[in-house]
Amino acid sequence: MESTNFQNTAFPEYAQYIELLSKRELEVIEAVLAGCVGQKQLAVSLNISVNTVKKHLQNIYKITGTINMTALTILFSGYSQNQTKGKYIKEGFLDIKNYSELIFNDVFDVIHKTIEEIYPKYYPKSAVEYFHNHHSIENMKKLMPNEFTLVLTDNNKIIGTGTLFGNEIKRFFILPEYQGKGYGKKLLAELEKNIDKNKFDEFTLASSLGAVDFYQRNDYVYKNYKTINLSDGNHLCYLEMVKNINNNFTINYNNKKFKSIENTENGEVNNETVFHYHQNKEIVWAEYYGGTIKKGFLLGLVGKNGKLEFNYEHINIKNEVKTGKCNSTPKILKDGRIELSEKWEWTNGDKSKGESKIKEFINDK
Repeated sequence: MESTNFQNTAFPEYAQYIELLSKRELEVIEAVLAGCVGQKQLAVSLNISVNTVKKHLQNIYKITGTINMTALTILFSGYSQNQTKGKYIKEGFLDIKNYSELIFNDVFDVIHKTIEEIYPKYYPKSAVEYFHNHHSIENMKKLMPNEFTLVLTDNNKIIGTGTLFGNEIKRFFILPEYQGKGYGKKLLAELEKNIDKNKFDEFTLASSLGAVDFYQRNDYVYKNYKTINLSDGNHLCYLEMVKNINNNFTINYNNKKFKSIENTENGEVNNETVFHYHQNKEIVWAEYYGGTIKKGFLLGLVGKNGKLEFNYEHINIKNEVKTGKCNSTPKILKDGRIELSEKWEWTNGDKSKGESKIKEFINDK
């Protein structure tokens, strides 16, 4: 009989049933533990008929001495509490559920199909081969029993997978034809729910070059740029990224965009200037440009109350380098957007002071 999660040595109390149950009957039990309710939902989840589900359940009840799915869940509660940490989520035909060894080949195929189709756009052939080898059958089967893995399915077809180990997000893949539809965001959010917030205050991950934009949109920020030297002289480049969990800040500025709405006459920022903010714990930074500003950068700190204190530097359209410092106080508007009231001072030139306001914009509003 093929291996299932029930054969994990951590759960020897289920051995008496494993020897008597078929592979499909074990899949039925796992689906029940994952949250399937009723015979129709089991049939859809397992892609079998309701009559077949009835036959499997009758045999399961006979072997386990249970009389219904509630009793079955209670019997296997020890397994359920330890192994099915994620929720069984259903949205149309889109499911997110726990990984089982029974679907290893499908998960493996998702990973390697994605590597084969996407990675050559960003990496040389030797780097693509490195990724294939890194996610080999041997490596995955060695690591996965000790990790928490979810799979994303569309109408029972596995289209994505992601793994959490400690505070590290790893082995996160969505099939190319399903990318850009918001599926990856749903899977990532569900995976993140399973971290132990008492032990960790941030998520970490190693992002391929093609996935950086996706992770940035989901509040991950750059930490380190890494390279691996390959045997043919090429280099494999990737980014270490992090995301805060328990930052306890009243406002998170990460990935927020602002435009100027007011400024005193001695200022250079105007309503054509765009600020793109980032935040990692108490550190905040932003790039800004537009109007009379060719390129600017600010760096500072955010307090627990959301107030900002930073220094800024930019080059204007006259090719002058201007520097200054600023303190910003946030206000949450009725529509949920942020408005910052700024008191600033030039630290070069005439060293004059001024006041300004910038407001968050979403979709150019």
